[in-house]
Amino acid sequence: MLHRATRYVLAFGLLASPAAASAQAFGLNEIGACALARGFAATASPCEDASSIYWNPAKHPATRGLSFYGGAALIALKGDFIQDTTGRTFDADLDPAIVPNICFNYRGAGRMSYGLGVYVPYGLTSQWADDFPGRFAAKRASLATIYIQPNLSYQVSDRWSVGGGPVIGHSKVELIQALDLAAVPTPAGPTFGQLGVPKRTEFARATLDGSANAVGAGFTAATAAAPPETVTPLLPDQDRALAMFGAGVPVGRRFVVDASYARVFTPGRRGRLDERSETTGIGFAYYDPNIVFAARRANGTIPPFPNLASGTATFGTLISLDGVHPSGAGHLLVANELVAVINAKYGTTLPPATP
Repeated sequence: MLHRATRYVLAFGLLASPAAASAQAFGLNEIGACALARGFAATASPCEDASSIYWNPAKHPATRGLSFYGGAALIALKGDFIQDTTGRTFDADLDPAIVPNICFNYRGAGRMSYGLGVYVPYGLTSQWADDFPGRFAAKRASLATIYIQPNLSYQVSDRWSVGGGPVIGHSKVELIQALDLAAVPTPAGPTFGQLGVPKRTEFARATLDGSANAVGAGFTAATAAAPPETVTPLLPDQDRALAMFGAGVPVGRRFVVDASYARVFTPGRRGRLDERSETTGIGFAYYDPNIVFAARRANGTIPPFPNLASGTATFGTLISLDGVHPSGAGHLLVANELVAVINAKYGTTLPPATP
């Protein structure tokens, strides 16, 4: 017997929150549009929304007041069962399910913030039609678990915060199994099958439906720290020599950042003009990839709207299917632009990159 379950992802937004999954058993990490765009790299540096309760409970809200985040995932089952004796295919019989997630965060005037997250981290569901031959083992099996996570976070200093809270889990299980009359004994002793009733003659169904709560079964705790805005020099402030592209290049302050360049790298004050002037001012080559991508948007290589009819170039050939990061062709374009900038600045002859 061959049992296949094929996964398809269908994402949609509720309050601008895409999340997606499909299959008979699933795990849901798609909590937060920002986290999804980052490829789930949202623990060490959580996003600035209430979904940070899920990713890092120590994340202190940047703004005071109440913040809310809501999203949903559409779980669509597409599975089939091929009977080895007949070759017949039986398709799964299950309607799509919408699985929500909601997060709240409140930061008052003090150092404390209060939050609540409600989400479904995983689940299992399987259901088959009335003629499915395996219904005598299981016609339907469903396991759903909802996590409720109260959260407290405390800002220790401008750069450090701690947080955590209990995880309250509520689980529900449902099992439906067809009963085979042929296996049931008669009052006289022999089974109905021994008296001529064919196997897989359904006469009833057994249902198990239960739920349970686990209060305080889990606990989350975390710390969060913001990096310093400047980097302490690790090299002495003196000229040294470094072999770079075959030429001697003085090191000194060129490879470290100190307070004199802080304004270039300070969040909220960063500007490309400052970057260009500071970079070229210490003898480095400067390259801004935004220029080449803006030009490709202008000439239509990067479309203004996604092409949903294309399964390989939805956002054009230069942007990957997540709609955020450059594709392989986009990385190749940037690499060759960098090669040209490096050759022009340092007199090198680096060859262009090839696919």
